[in-house]
Amino acid sequence: MREYIIACIPPAEVAARAIAMSQALQRRGGLFVLDKTRERPHVTLYYTILPSGVLHIVRERLARIATAMERPLLVATRFARQERWIDVEYESHAALVTLQRAVIEAVNPLRAGHLRARDAARLPRALPEVRQNIEQYGYRSVGALYRPHLTLTRMANDDDGGVLPVEELEHFSCVPAAIGLFAAGAHGTCVRLLSTFALRS
Repeated sequence: MREYIIACIPPAEVAARAIAMSQALQRRGGLFVLDKTRERPHVTLYYTILPSGVLHIVRERLARIATAMERPLLVATRFARQERWIDVEYESHAALVTLQRAVIEAVNPLRAGHLRARDAARLPRALPEVRQNIEQYGYRSVGALYRPHLTLTRMANDDDGGVLPVEELEHFSCVPAAIGLFAAGAHGTCVRLLSTFALRS
């Protein structure tokens, strides 16, 4: 079993801005820095655990979804700080939630009930709606709890990071042209791109 992330891939110019801001945050105590290969900028749709033997089915299903789904607009709403994570947060709207739902409905059955260790650890203290999502989908951020975001880094301390440049926020709004299937890393990062699927233009 391995952890995988299915995510919207931002355009190159947005990825470059995210990488530059992540590099600046690393100098202030960031625990990792985004780049073009090992820690790729992304907006997660589904974070799950799967046996490697089903990846060909995942690819087939994601390819069908991508050809049927229009590219969603990602509207950046704020820089968010939560549990030392620093993110660009996006509006959760109907088209994006529909895309997430399609991905989860296609991939979740292949999980066969397995949970990521961190989600299993959350269950005893989880709120009812969080518990329901983890038990049903193996992922807490689904539907009404979906918080689309692009993670810039995680800080070593709560007060690290300084003042974030609010004037940069509008430049993170974008229309992703594709979704990707990634191997997941230690910080919930996308460490290896396995496949890309172009969304309908």
